[in-house]
Amino acid sequence: MGNICKTENGMGNFFEKNSCLEKKDNAADAEENRENARSCRKKVLYAAGLAGGLYAVLRYLLPLVAPFVFAFFIVRILYPQLCRAEKRLRIRKDILMAGFLLLLTGILAAGFFFLLSKGTAWAVKIGSESGAIKDQVNIAFENGCCRAEELLGREQGEIRAFFQDKGDEMAKTVGREILPKAADWTAKSCSFALRTGAFWGIGMIAAFWLCRDYARFSEWMKKSEIWENIDRILRMTGGYCRAQLKILVIISGITVLGLWIGKVRNGLWIGLLAGILDALPMIGTGIVLIPTAIWQLLNENPQGAAFASVTYVACIAARELLEPRLLGAQIGLPPVLMLLSVYAGVKVFGAGGIFLGPLYTVLYTEGLRQIFCRS
Repeated sequence: MGNICKTENGMGNFFEKNSCLEKKDNAADAEENRENARSCRKKVLYAAGLAGGLYAVLRYLLPLVAPFVFAFFIVRILYPQLCRAEKRLRIRKDILMAGFLLLLTGILAAGFFFLLSKGTAWAVKIGSESGAIKDQVNIAFENGCCRAEELLGREQGEIRAFFQDKGDEMAKTVGREILPKAADWTAKSCSFALRTGAFWGIGMIAAFWLCRDYARFSEWMKKSEIWENIDRILRMTGGYCRAQLKILVIISGITVLGLWIGKVRNGLWIGLLAGILDALPMIGTGIVLIPTAIWQLLNENPQGAAFASVTYVACIAARELLEPRLLGAQIGLPPVLMLLSVYAGVKVFGAGGIFLGPLYTVLYTEGLRQIFCRS
């Protein structure tokens, strides 16, 4: 009997110990679950704060420091080549940088004034031929009205009189509004030119001085823990710029080829201008190619008008196909996400969103990687 009691007491102690261990395990699991939930909520709050903070930085802070960011990118891209050139030519890097910046500024200024002179000459030519153009438009308008009256069974001159009355009203409205709008557009253009010149000048000066101290700055940054993240972001941003440049070259090639096949006069310069403007989502190639097609029709060149129209459609299709693929390949993000970032960037930031949207996506995905993937 004594042995049986001892055995029963031993079994009771064993079950009590197991019960205590299970309670402790359950309490530890519950505490771990609560800690995981707190950690998850904290990460979600960090992600939301990062989204708002990045928007504020790109929207309000970046315009204030944009010339210096631009200068940093220039120096980072050119610094390895400047080091090699310094060893070969025995000329200091900052002197080489200054020469390159002056040469680049001269080339851009020459190209701008060349395009401006061409545009001015074209506008003067159109003004001198305005009488002939008006006659051609009137003839095309009368022929179109006559055909419409025949097809619709209307009296002769009815449709023409209707559109003529509407055209007179529109002309009066345009006459009242065109002068204030022209003055406003001129003021905005002058302001934009001044801001662009100031941006370029400050960026060039900043690049020159940064080139002198870039070695020390780079060594200091490499000692910092955030350098790896900054370097990755810079590589992705550089990939985005390369992708945009490739798209610009391809679109320019399509426009030049299409206008050349259509035997459009000055097709080379018109195509290059259309390709450059295609980089601006609020403008695009249509602002050049659509008037070109109309002008070719008025000058009795239906082949040129047809090829200008087809080229416009081809440019739209090429950008829609190339942009997500090239950007996704260069940056390492899915093409659909890059297309969404460009579209949302334009909606949120305006015309600059074609650059700021993907930049926001790159920075935000890198921030999310640091928040959720860091062990």
